[in-house]
Amino acid sequence: ESCGMSVCNGKIFILGGRGENGEASDTILCYDPSTGIITGVAAMPRPISYHGCVTIHRYNEKFYHS
Repeated sequence: ESCGMSVCNGKIFILGGRGENGEASDTILCYDPSTGIITGVAAMPRPISYHGCVTIHRYNEKFYHS
């Protein structure tokens, strides 16, 4: 709930949001629709929620910004 989402290379990245306890999360998850698997990718420096997220492509490099 209240997370940022972005699509890159056919995968959906889910950043932050709020858990069942209502507290903000610092987790970055990756959902691969081809396998149906959700994987924890990284932790952000601080928990965030109610934010925006975009994927920026630059010279074939992928950067995530939230």
